[in-house]
Amino acid sequence: MKTIPLSAYDEVREALRSFQDGYHSRSLEKIEAFMELFVPEADIELIGTGGIEPGDDEWCLNRKSVRSLIEDDWNYWGDVNIQVEEASVHIHGDVAWVSAPGTVVRNLNPNQSYQNYLDNIQCMLEQDHETGAQEKLLEVLRGASNTLYEAEKGSTYIWPFRFTAILALTAGQWRFHQVQFSFPTTRFPDVRYNQPR
Repeated sequence: MKTIPLSAYDEVREALRSFQDGYHSRSLEKIEAFMELFVPEADIELIGTGGIEPGDDEWCLNRKSVRSLIEDDWNYWGDVNIQVEEASVHIHGDVAWVSAPGTVVRNLNPNQSYQNYLDNIQCMLEQDHETGAQEKLLEVLRGASNTLYEAEKGSTYIWPFRFTAILALTAGQWRFHQVQFSFPTTRFPDVRYNQPR
């Protein structure tokens, strides 16, 4: 069995650290340089916490959509902390896969949280013409109770997430080919299909 040199593990961890640094600084002026952390091929993949179906919303299947999601994350998501030193790193040939715990932290004044949810209700009522009245009302009630419940816990929101990625050794550099952020679920998942798929 071939032994992987320690430097390869260090290089993968350094790529992960660079990814974390980009999410920490959230500098939109550096987003093009940040995209260099990904393989140059068009078929890169990034699955955000809201990714449900491939190619939709936060399940990005090309450079343009990946860049757009990263820009949205940097603008709106919060302070991301991938625990690089706790990451599990595995390498086989020119492919590496990593997993790490992390958190995203966001400070929301309760009044702002309430206003954000009211804006979401307004948007849903104006734009969603396919959902029935009862389902819309149930969604409003669920969201309102969640908003009130979470606001009572304080203005600092700390959400744990899981980070997984596949990297490929490309032109002597470890680059991300696939990345996924996922939230752990302790209750029913947020999304449910009406019929089995």
